[in-house]
Amino acid sequence: MDQEQSPPKHSMKKDPANYPWVWWVFLALGLAWVPWPFNGTVHDIPLWALIALGMNVLVSAFVVYVIFKVWSDSGNSGEEDADGPH
Repeated sequence: MDQEQSPPKHSMKKDPANYPWVWWVFLALGLAWVPWPFNGTVHDIPLWALIALGMNVLVSAFVVYVIFKVWSDSGNSGEEDADGPH
């Protein structure tokens, strides 16, 4: 009668790596992040540098979105103290 039971599906971790759209967005952002040789300047700042800086902000925002909205670790609901579990 000692059968191991798998945890219910609602309590399992949701790994962002299992969502293909996350990989596609990272691929698109990665390709856009490359400083392509665009000509021109904006207030004496090269256009490619502004685009790379903007992509840095977008990649960071997407990572934050994935961490907070897609990634789910239901085994830890923020009940731990700063010094760790008891």
